[in-house]
Amino acid sequence: MSAVKEIKSNKVNFYKTFFVSLIYLVVGLSMSILGPSLLDLQIAVNATINQISYLLPVRALGYVLGSLSGGFLPKKSNIQWFVILFTAATAVTVALLPWNRYIWTILMNAALSGYFLGILELCETLIIFELLLMLFSSIVLILFGARLEIALWIGTVVMGLGVSSAMYKVI
Repeated sequence: MSAVKEIKSNKVNFYKTFFVSLIYLVVGLSMSILGPSLLDLQIAVNATINQISYLLPVRALGYVLGSLSGGFLPKKSNIQWFVILFTAATAVTVALLPWNRYIWTILMNAALSGYFLGILELCETLIIFELLLMLFSSIVLILFGARLEIALWIGTVVMGLGVSSAMYKVI
């Protein structure tokens, strides 16, 4: 019963948490969609398995570049608008994947998808930390202080580099 009272008293935080969770579902689906559809995409663009397998590291490279450029978002801006924009951009690029007919267009599409996913992941992390700062502001500020944004940026870049190196080893 206390959970219902908490939700009623903090409706905005509940809605933010709910929608960030949904967007993480979108990010997970967007990241995992290429695996099972790789052979179908190979047939669609009439490419060899070696050529189509470049989709994974190209998307990972786009993710790294998105994570790097996401660090330059304006500090005083409303991150929620960026989340809406990059969620829509991710949805469009993922939806366009099966409509590509050339290998270079599908690689560009995968790179753009990874780029948008990298920025989106960083924005979601900032929203989660904004929610957590309301709860644990004194603890987080004592531990990280002014280095919080730099720590988030470095963590996202390292994750992107890890994904790209893992995909390179698979191929």
